[in-house]
This record gives sequence, structure tokens and C-alpha cells, in this order.
Amino acid sequence: MSGIGLVRIGGGRRQASIERRAAQRYWRQRLKELEMDDRDVVRLLSVARAAVGVVWLLAPHKVIKAWTGEDPTSVSARVVGRGFGGRDLALAVGTLITLKDERALATWLKAGALSDAADAVSTLAAFRELGSGRRLFWAATAAGTTVLGLRLAGAVD
Repeated sequence: MSGIGLVRIGGGRRQASIERRAAQRYWRQRLKELEMDDRDVVRLLSVARAAVGVVWLLAPHKVIKAWTGEDPTSVSARVVGRGFGGRDLALAVGTLITLKDERALATWLKAGALSDAADAVSTLAAFRELGSGRRLFWAATAAGTTVLGLRLAGAVD
């Protein structure tokens, strides 16, 4: 569609209005094609959780540095970070393999929401020690995935 949304010089208001309506129809149709149902969102959340888990497993020091701002050179920091990675990867795999079993799927989603809530609480507990950008980003991310997980669990249960 050439000229969608563009106002031609000298084309007048009527032509601009026609093109604007055509552009709105075009984009409305494209957005309909992108609509996702709850299972699509569960898949997306699970793939994102799996990716985060893999990053935690392979480079725990980088994620710890991003989360806390501290230099995570200790062995214990790497062990805990890899434990987080294993947790997230297990939650993602468990959720993905139970997509066809609504009760099991709801249970896995609730477990993921619980772990995300724990992340939010631990971030809030260290609120003063973390930098303002870090604490807001990580607390909001964890709280958001907690709410999303619980909403999805309620929708599939």
C-alpha cells in the first residue's frame, strides 16, 4: 500500500482522510494477526524463563552483577546463581511439557509465580542497598511475572 498514512502535498484533506482510514484498517488487520491466546502467552513466558535460566547457568556472575551491582567473584555467588538458573529452567520445562494438562499447567504456573514473588520480596528486602534503577527494574520485573503467572494459572485452571 503506497502512501499509507502520508499526506500528499496538494492532495487536500479528503485524500488525507481516506489514506488515514486505509492505514487504520491495514494496521488493525495486522494486529488481529498477532493476537495471542493464554497458551501462547504461557509459551512465551516459559521460553523467556528458560532463556533466563540458561543465562544464570552459564554466566551467573553477569546476572548477579546486573541485579545487585556487586562484583560476584565468590564461589558461593556462582553456586547460588546457577541454582537460580536451574530453578528457572526446570520451571520453564515443566510448564512447557504440561501445556495440554490444565491442572498440571496451573500448578507449574503457580510454582513459577511463587518463585518470582520470592525474587520480588528478596529485592524489596535489599531495597536500600540496591541502586534505584536496579531495585525498580528487578522488583517490577519479578512482581510483573508473578502477577502474569497467577493470571495465567487462573485462566487455564
